[in-house]
Amino acid sequence: MPPGPMAEVAIVIDDLGPDIARSERSLALPKSVTLSFLPYAEATSRLAAAAERDGHEVLVHMPMQALGTEDPGPMALRMGLSPDEIRSRLVAALARVPGAMGINNHMGSALTADQNSLMPVAEELAARHLIFFDSRTTPNSQVVRVAHAFGVASAERDVFLDDEQTGSTVNAQLTVLEVEARQRGVAIAIGHPHDVTLASVAAWSSGAAARGYGLVSLSEAIRLKTERDFRRSLAAAGH
Repeated sequence: MPPGPMAEVAIVIDDLGPDIARSERSLALPKSVTLSFLPYAEATSRLAAAAERDGHEVLVHMPMQALGTEDPGPMALRMGLSPDEIRSRLVAALARVPGAMGINNHMGSALTADQNSLMPVAEELAARHLIFFDSRTTPNSQVVRVAHAFGVASAERDVFLDDEQTGSTVNAQLTVLEVEARQRGVAIAIGHPHDVTLASVAAWSSGAAARGYGLVSLSEAIRLKTERDFRRSLAAAGH
């Protein structure tokens, strides 16, 4: 018997598009796994459309300015761009990913800490009723706070699965994810289309329910996190 009530887990696989074979392997993961596509990859539109047809939630893995000199890719959102240019680049990226229900940041350790740069992003997402999932590439991220100020559904990543690309590391991170979910009720992980990650996530998913973990969509995990945080804020205020 699984211990206690079901704990909910969401998994996002991002960086999809450039490696077609591994992107197609990602489509074979359980439908609750969310798939996030880099907008500039040539095969992205075809792969994203196939992912949506297969029942996956789909995101734009939106390139954003990082700290240092690392290049996030073409048409990245950068600090110093005008609000109109930020919106224009975001709209162009969304057009490349059919069925996208929102975005998460690719890199972005600089831009996601800058409220002024995030505001036009949140404004455009609000107008389209899309979500903003924070990959949390910096502890200084302002994504969730700015997104919520514009009424955009948002939450942050709890666990990276594959900073080290070994089966033992990914499995250890999946255990960390379980602990987070059990302690908090819901937790979200990000992985990438590495062979070890795809194999480990597939194996973990097949036994998750028997161990007391529900694999849910990203949108459901964000809803659950938002409700949890709201209840905590009410409790802290003495209501």
